[in-house]
Amino acid sequence: MSEFKSHKALILRNIFWANLNTFLRYALAFAATSYLARSFSPDIFGTYQLVMSYLTIFEAFAFVNPTHLRNYLASNPDKETTVTSLWFWQNIVIFMILFLVCLFGFVFSPERAFWLLLAIASIRFLFRFNDYVAVICDQRLLNHVAQKIAIVQSISLNIARILAAALKANIFLLCFTSPVQGICSTYQQWAIGRKIGIKTSKRIEPSEFLKILKGGFFLSLLAFISVFQSRVISLVIAEYLSKEDFGNFQLVVKLVEPATMLGVIILGANYSVLANTLTQSLKLFNIRFAKIVGVTLMISFGLALIIYLSPVSLLVRFFGEKYLHGLSLLGIGSLMVISNTFFWVDQNYDFLKQEYIFALIKYVAILLLYVCATFYFAAAITIEAGLWISILVPLVVSGSSLIYRIISYFRTV
Repeated sequence: MSEFKSHKALILRNIFWANLNTFLRYALAFAATSYLARSFSPDIFGTYQLVMSYLTIFEAFAFVNPTHLRNYLASNPDKETTVTSLWFWQNIVIFMILFLVCLFGFVFSPERAFWLLLAIASIRFLFRFNDYVAVICDQRLLNHVAQKIAIVQSISLNIARILAAALKANIFLLCFTSPVQGICSTYQQWAIGRKIGIKTSKRIEPSEFLKILKGGFFLSLLAFISVFQSRVISLVIAEYLSKEDFGNFQLVVKLVEPATMLGVIILGANYSVLANTLTQSLKLFNIRFAKIVGVTLMISFGLALIIYLSPVSLLVRFFGEKYLHGLSLLGIGSLMVISNTFFWVDQNYDFLKQEYIFALIKYVAILLLYVCATFYFAAAITIEAGLWISILVPLVVSGSSLIYRIISYFRTV
């Protein structure tokens, strides 16, 4: 009974910090996005968001998967130095790959300015060496500490963006805010690492590294496809919309994005607790998972309703008349919160049950549906069409998965 109460308290604490993280991110992102949108034209704003989308995809190129590292540390609690060393060298490799890609694009592409912007933003990778702290905190069931790290990262990035806009900086200086975020979070993670006693190392251990990489390859592939399918809609639509329309589309996406991530934040905060429960009792796991999902969905529907009811006239005062078209479509964008929350809930269930093949099939399905739908509209695509594609594709895939699970359940009863 005491163990049950302690787990319940842990879940509630994790949910509290995950929600605090989410709402702080949402408030700061709204403030920063509104200030950036007012300070820059839609085409500059859209270009900056496109740079961030490419950067996010390269971040997902990480070949060391955090979920696999948690599982590895659960079986090898004395191998924290191996994890910190592998994480360090991973970021060195990713930075070098991205630098070479940017160099190639700068030399051979007519859009040389874009590749220079991406190279500037990629400096952030040099300050991501300490991100392993969040993984180790989660494994030690100290996810509330990891959430505090995420809060500082969000605060530092958005304050840097606001300052850059306030100083009337150009887009090149704006991209330098990404490394600033890395510097701030690095210091905090270093301080937390010392406080909870994390041992670090940069020593290369070929045999152990290879063991981790082989064991986590499939999860790393899943993670990359997951992020890529979530960003590919922006990359493809950018080829068909005008720069001004793309800026309006990106504004809607950025305003609803923090809320759409709510599902993965709350479930991710309790991932280790749920994974441990699953090894003890399937019935208890289903009960806890259902409760956490219930909280997730209630908050998601609430945020979607707030976004839907937001008066356009008030938002125009924040963002300016130049974004009137995009802001008038924010009601449609609010549905992205619900559709993406359903998808993230479904994804986390797959990962907890280790049904990775099933998850991979759904990722590939979403990726193909995004590309096919965008190519179907092609030159006739509009901001509205792009938003509906972003809403319906995850909803159709996760809904089909839910129907499949219900049918499978009744077949076994």
